[in-house]
This record gives sequence, C-alpha cells and structure tokens, in this order.
Amino acid sequence: MRGTLKRWDRPDLNKTEYVKWLDDYQLYMKTLRIDKTAEHGDFWLKNILIDRSENKINVIDWENYKEESNPLFDFVFFIIVMLVLEDGIEQFRDNLNGRGKLSSIVKELKVEIDNYFGFKLNLDILVR
Repeated sequence: MRGTLKRWDRPDLNKTEYVKWLDDYQLYMKTLRIDKTAEHGDFWLKNILIDRSENKINVIDWENYKEESNPLFDFVFFIIVMLVLEDGIEQFRDNLNGRGKLSSIVKELKVEIDNYFGFKLNLDILVR
C-alpha cells in the first residue's frame, strides 16, 4: 500500500474489516521512522541476476527507480512476490505464519529488515 489510501467501494470485501485494515496500516506506518532513500520500485527475483562465475549480484530494470522514496516498499514487495510466485496464494498465509516451506526464508528476511530499519516489521499489517 502506497501513497494516499482511499476506501474504495468493493462489494467483495467485508467493508468493516477492510476499513479496520486501512486504519491499522495507517496507525502502524505512523509509528515507523523511515528515512527516505532510494527505492528500486520493482524489486523481485526476476530483476536480480546472479553471476556465480564472478560471484556478483546485479539488479536490473530500474524503470520505476525513485531517488527519494520509502525503501521499505522494495523489501515488502520482494517478500510478497516471492511467496505468491513460489507457492500461490493458498500457501501465502502459511509462509507468513511460519508453517509454509518458505517460512524460514521469510523469517531470515524479516530479521535482516528489522535490523536494517531498526524496528519489528509487521507483515500481517503490511501485506493486507
């Protein structure tokens, strides 16, 4: 979720729950101190090239790059896309809750993100 949040009229969502999710997100984001830095804007597995012969990692596709933005978006986007592409939406929640086959990777990424930003990342709120 980025930018100004709007409460769209979506008949397929429980409106009370949806409004609560948006409120939770806005309250959570207000508690975080995130310095604006560079953001790739499309950071996912297909934009990471690994050259094992040179032991190098290259990130490509800088079309959505922003010089001053919220870098947390890249990390959350990476986790969400990785989980959905690998297991599909059915296993997504299990992986977030520590019961899926990718849950150990998510846990490691979360620790790294927590350490980098200096706060506990609440993926339940961020991925809704």
